[in-house]
Amino acid sequence: MYNGGAMKRPRNPIAVRAVQQGYLTIKMVIQRTGAHRQTIHYYLHKGLLPQPARTSRTSALYPPSTVDLIELIKAFQQQQRLSLDEIAEIFQRLSYDARAISGELEARNLTAPGSFLSGGGTFLSDSEMLASLEPPAKRAWLDEVLAKGLIQPFMREGEESFSLLAAELVRTIWSGVGLGISLDQFEKLNALITTEARKEVEQLRTLVSEHSFTDDAYRHVANLFSVVERFGSLQRKAALHSGFMLNAQESLYLFVGTNRKYTFPSETFLARMGLNKEIDRLLLQLDQNPGDLTALRNLARAYHLRSDWVHLNEISQEILRLDPANEGAMAYLGQSLTYLGRHDEAVTTLEAFLKATANPVIKLRYGQALVSRARRIK
Repeated sequence: MYNGGAMKRPRNPIAVRAVQQGYLTIKMVIQRTGAHRQTIHYYLHKGLLPQPARTSRTSALYPPSTVDLIELIKAFQQQQRLSLDEIAEIFQRLSYDARAISGELEARNLTAPGSFLSGGGTFLSDSEMLASLEPPAKRAWLDEVLAKGLIQPFMREGEESFSLLAAELVRTIWSGVGLGISLDQFEKLNALITTEARKEVEQLRTLVSEHSFTDDAYRHVANLFSVVERFGSLQRKAALHSGFMLNAQESLYLFVGTNRKYTFPSETFLARMGLNKEIDRLLLQLDQNPGDLTALRNLARAYHLRSDWVHLNEISQEILRLDPANEGAMAYLGQSLTYLGRHDEAVTTLEAFLKATANPVIKLRYGQALVSRARRIK
């Protein structure tokens, strides 16, 4: 039986058995994984974690494997770039067996196209790759991409072929062209990325030279490279996101003082104000009563204050499902779509709302969506 002092000995027979089996409180799961309480609740909602053992209306105990499963969710996202729905399918298929899931992840990493241990992987011909684009591109466009050095082909049996990584890169470039990014601009970005990649390679060589290897040195170097690659990718993504959001939030309207000076509450400030605890309380309340409209509306306000547009979008849709005429949720949905970059959808959605209501807040959100879409097009 657990005797670490973090939990009192429960009288509930279910709780007694759970504690005897090493089950954990949500606080212990948070401490061991670093995941936020609302993230754990979201994973449960998506079917990524097995349901905890309920010990009362307001508390539950989690299987000890929950810690491993949360780490595996992060690993599948970072190493395999899978969505939460795809990860949930794997976890459910393997009955939440952390050891079996870990084996699946290792097998996927070892056989992934372009990995050190993959033995080559799958390749596409130029026609197959061009046909995979939407809409399909012409060979002349691909020739221009090749001439600018944006991708590198392979010669296989005398024919030009492309790896799946190159094909994914081409699809990304093609999407960017559709958004107005020129190949010249991609070429400049590529030069910057290539320069940084060379610096990363030098750092990797230093790391390799400082390590002592076992007999399985090849796998060790492969894993070392994978870690460095993921670190660089995630840090670049974080830096780009931070820089973009810093500029994009200029149209927010939170202000203080007589001069209407703009201010943006930090995560630390919001935490001190108890916002995160309030979100946790509301999520727990909704776990017990998913149709509680008051809790849903309060949760939407909290996500709005935290500028959490992803969760605000989800909660707004849930409110409208239960209460289709809720004008506050309509306004939140339109705003979340705008800040998620889904400008056309925001305009269309808000236009539909305005046919049913003359609410001034919805009119304001509609105007913001139009302005944001115009800036994007410009």
